[in-house]
Amino acid sequence: MPAAREYRALLNALFTRPASIEVLLAMGTPGRFGEVRTRIPGLSSKTLASSLRFLTEQGMVEPEPIPGLRSRSLYRLTEKGAELAAVLRVVTELAGDHRDVAPSVARREVTMEAAK
Repeated sequence: MPAAREYRALLNALFTRPASIEVLLAMGTPGRFGEVRTRIPGLSSKTLASSLRFLTEQGMVEPEPIPGLRSRSLYRLTEKGAELAAVLRVVTELAGDHRDVAPSVARREVTMEAAK
């Protein structure tokens, strides 16, 4: 069960940082900071920097220095990051296919909270 605990901790960390999920999904191909930012409309530079730092610490993104360009990196998914991004894409597709379920789940949660 240690692997299950590790994944649970990772998913909890990701879901408290929704922008990190967006970054993972946008990283289909490697890109420099500005390129990744243009793939996610509305995401601030500060949030992207924080997400890339978090994903790097988690071993999901790897910055690769670009020769000749001081302090510039090409960001790419690691094998671990690519595996997780693939799973998140499937979940995202399922969520899109079942949009009608989300409102009923939200209503149930509100009703359960009111009953406490």
